[in-house]
Amino acid sequence: MEEGAARLRKSVLEMGGSDPAIVCEDADIDIAASGIVWGAFSNCGQNCNGIERVYVHESVADALISRVVEKVQKLRPGEGMEASTDIGPLATEAQFKKIGRIVKQLRSQGGQVLTGGGPLEHRKGYFFEPTVVQLSSEANSFIDEEIFGPLVMITPVRDDDEAVALANRTQFGLASSVWTANRHHGYRIARRIEAGTVMINDCIVSFGMQEAGWTGVKKSGVGWVHGEKGLDEMVNIKFINYDPQMHMQKFWWFPYSGNVQQGMKAGLEFLYDKSLIRRLTAVPETLRHFWKYLLKNSRRREKL
Repeated sequence: MEEGAARLRKSVLEMGGSDPAIVCEDADIDIAASGIVWGAFSNCGQNCNGIERVYVHESVADALISRVVEKVQKLRPGEGMEASTDIGPLATEAQFKKIGRIVKQLRSQGGQVLTGGGPLEHRKGYFFEPTVVQLSSEANSFIDEEIFGPLVMITPVRDDDEAVALANRTQFGLASSVWTANRHHGYRIARRIEAGTVMINDCIVSFGMQEAGWTGVKKSGVGWVHGEKGLDEMVNIKFINYDPQMHMQKFWWFPYSGNVQQGMKAGLEFLYDKSLIRRLTAVPETLRHFWKYLLKNSRRREKL
């Protein structure tokens, strides 16, 4: 960005995320659990738009948490080229140490590790156990950084308002998901989430939809990729306008006068006043000033 600014070059930047999932009380809990496990642990959690935080309605929290833990414990770690492998290692030693640090920090803040929580000692490489941590919404146990590893944090909440507030309590805003059986309910929540992308009953795959615009808000980046807006980022857009009244000076050209001011005021009232009565009242004055400009195409003696 610094180099681009020095040269006045446009920049498209994705800066990562801490992506939330909201699970409503009417969601299909088994499907939501499967989706969350895939969204949190695919590619060993090394997805910029992978699920890192889950906020679930307290009435279904126990059911969701138990199913997530059950499904996570069935994940098969191994070499990426093996067909039986579900989850591979982290890419770097630095990331491996970072996940260990985050788990330790969550434990110290009262987080309950439900499964995983440490390295896979018998594996060669940077293998870390798929980890699920339950947090309390009242506790100060929150990691506002991109985890980028096999760790998901789950927090029970009272209602949609609390879920949205916690989902938005981050410096990031890349992607998110809502899990619900009611499409309209899902849309209502999605509109309140501060993120460039919200998927309802799915996650991650929107980045692979070439027709879908991809962007982040807050510290998750600037600019767009994919879709029409993504194409616009790659080109310089030019606006060309042609005025067919080529023989007439425009009303707003020199010289200025009280007549110009009155005409502009009447025109603005007619176009934009919130009061219908004032708009209708402005019609005669607007026509008095502008009818020649609308019907003629000849020079005006009073204009330069």
